[in-house]
Amino acid sequence: MFGFRDAKQLAQILCELLADETSRHAMRKKAYQYGRRMIWPEVAREYLNLFDKVVLERSHSPKPHPVATGYRRLLQELAGRLLERFSQAEADWPWPEAQLTYANARLPQALIEAGHYLGNEAMLRTGLNSLRWLAQIQTCERGHFVPIGTNGWYAKGQVRARFDQQPIEVQVTLDACLAAYRATGERVWLQDARKAFEWFLGSNDLSVSLYD
Repeated sequence: MFGFRDAKQLAQILCELLADETSRHAMRKKAYQYGRRMIWPEVAREYLNLFDKVVLERSHSPKPHPVATGYRRLLQELAGRLLERFSQAEADWPWPEAQLTYANARLPQALIEAGHYLGNEAMLRTGLNSLRWLAQIQTCERGHFVPIGTNGWYAKGQVRARFDQQPIEVQVTLDACLAAYRATGERVWLQDARKAFEWFLGSNDLSVSLYD
């Protein structure tokens, strides 16, 4: 900490930090850990925990708390709509749309998270099956993670785009696989999550690390 508007003291602290690799590494680690609390899956989980707490506190009340019941009803409705879309998909293309585009793993993750929270086996099973199919689609013949390229996407029956791969696909796949692991305890999902993350470390089409 430094005094308010004390530029000299701030400059001294920054110089000391630049000269101390151990302190910089510790700061980076703490910043990363703090930032992870703000990603969307964690924010959503905090909301779920809050609603669970409200439900528990109101469980002895003759009338359920309207916020908790309203949330659960809304979740059932929206996840139910998504499940219906998936149920209409064909066996060789178990996806609710005619093409894979952007942040694809968010759809299976939504069913997995909702199915696990609501105790809906159909939602959970459909989410896991579609995520498993997507993981196969996004694994190349050499075994590394290959997200759908944004330069053309991947329409059913067409050649998938390989170029313009985006980091967001790694993030959403990682989130979905971890959600699948939490729901099932199956370690294969941890393996798929690591495979996706290693895209950053050089396990990609160009064998080039995106992280130093």
